[in-house]
Amino acid sequence: DVFQRTWGVKMGQVRDMAATEMNYFVREYRDLIYEAPFQFPVDLLFSLRAIGILSGMATNLDPNFDPWAEIMPFAQRMAQDELQKNWQGWLREAVVLAQTFLKLPTQIDRILTDFERGNVIVQTALAPSARKSIERLEKSVNRLSWVVLAVGLLVAGTTVNTGGDDGSLGGWLMGLSVVVLVWGLLKEW
Repeated sequence: DVFQRTWGVKMGQVRDMAATEMNYFVREYRDLIYEAPFQFPVDLLFSLRAIGILSGMATNLDPNFDPWAEIMPFAQRMAQDELQKNWQGWLREAVVLAQTFLKLPTQIDRILTDFERGNVIVQTALAPSARKSIERLEKSVNRLSWVVLAVGLLVAGTTVNTGGDDGSLGGWLMGLSVVVLVWGLLKEW
C-alpha cells in the first residue's frame, strides 16, 4: 500500500509529503529489508545505492525529473537481453533442480529404512570446553552436598546440645560436622 502510493513520486514531490507518511514508508521499507526471508545480493544493493545517489543529484538539478521513467526502458531491455542470452543456463538449472526434487522421496525412504533397520549410528562427543564446564559443575554439586551434610550435622548437634543433655553427643555431632565439611571440601579440590 505504501509502495503503491510512493512509487513513481518525483523527488521534488517528496518535499510536499507529510512527515508521518514518510516515516511510515521508511519503517515499512526497513522492515521489508531487515525481516524479509531472503537476502539481496550485494551487487544489487550497490547498484540501487548508486541509482539513488544519481537520482538525488539529477533531481537537485531538475526537481521535476523522474529518473524511473528514464531507467525502466533500459532496465527492461537489459533484462530481456540477459534472459535471451542465458535461457539455456536457466533451463539447465531448472532441470537439475527438478531432478534433485524427484530424487528426494527415494532418498528420504532410504534414510528412513536405514533408521528402521538400525543401520544409522549417531555418535556425539562433547567439546573440551563443555566437558570442563560439566566437570566444574559436578565438583560444585559435590561440594554443595558436603556443605549440606555438614550443616545438617551442625544443626543436629546444636539441637541435641540445647536439649538439656550433658552435651557430649551434641559436641560430637558438631565436631563431626566440621570434620565432614573440611574433608568434603578438601576432597573436591
